Amino acid sequence: MFKNSGYILILNLILLSLILLFIPILVQIERINFKITNNRQFCSQNKIAALSGIEYQLYLLKDKQTLSKRKLILNDKLTIDIEGGEKNDYYLLESAAGKIGNGYRVIAQIDKENLEVITKTIIRR
Repeated sequence: MFKNSGYILILNLILLSLILLFIPILVQIERINFKITNNRQFCSQNKIAALSGIEYQLYLLKDKQTLSKRKLILNDKLTIDIEGGEKNDYYLLESAAGKIGNGYRVIAQIDKENLEVITKTIIRR
């Protein structure tokens, strides 16, 4: 019975050291997952903001207002740059939100007669 007592102590020390080695790895994985989730949330917020810039320009067109280059500031972290122009038989609307790396840019062609979207392109920048 006394011969096995040292074996149990060594086995417990090995198991304890393995557990202590895996705790920092698990913490680091959770931190990386949090950063990825936060970045995805910020990117989707920029995409929706860029799309809403196009909707805002459509509202201006329906209200018979002129299109120009504007900057909409929603909060200290989110701004929308919008620009619109008139071509022969369509309007060309552009909207961008976010910085390079996690921002989006939307380009839309709008029919002049009925103000319907001809084409819409969403570009990640």
